[in-house]
Amino acid sequence: MGMFDTVLCEYPLPDARHQDLDFQTKDLECLLDTYIITREGRLVQQATNRGWGADLDHDVEWPLHGDIRIYTSVKEEDTTSWIEYVVRFTHGRVEWIRPFEEVRRDPNLARPDWAPPPLDPSALDEPEEVPEPEAQPSPSEARPALKKLSS
Repeated sequence: MGMFDTVLCEYPLPDARHQDLDFQTKDLECLLDTYIITREGRLVQQATNRGWGADLDHDVEWPLHGDIRIYTSVKEEDTTSWIEYVVRFTHGRVEWIRPFEEVRRDPNLARPDWAPPPLDPSALDEPEEVPEPEAQPSPSEARPALKKLSS
C-alpha cells in the first residue's frame, strides 16, 4: 500500500454525502501528513507533532497549481464503495472538484496517465490480429548481380 497523506475537504464536494469523509492521496508528500482543503479552496498542511521527522509548529498553505486525486472507501451493509475525486488547483485555489471517472473520460481534463478505459470491454478478450511479416529476400538474392569486367 505504501505511505500516503490524509485530506479533509471543507470545500463543497459534488456529492454532499461524502463531505465528512477522510480521504487519502499519494499526490502530495506521502509522509502521513494531514491536509485540509478549506471552504475558500486553499490547500493547508496541518501542524504536526509526530515525534519523528520534521514537525510543523503551525499550519502551512500550499500554493498548488495542478491536480490531485483523493480517494477513500465506504462500507455500507454488504458492499464497499470506492469514492474518488480529482481536485484541480489553479494558482493555489480550487478550480473544481469532479468525480475521477468523469475526468478520466474527458481528454480535455485528464492527464495522460489517466487514460480512459476501453469503450468495449469485450474487445479485450479477443487477441489483436498481427499481420504476417512480408517475406524478405535472402542476402544473396538482395545483392545485385556483379558484372564481370573483361580483362
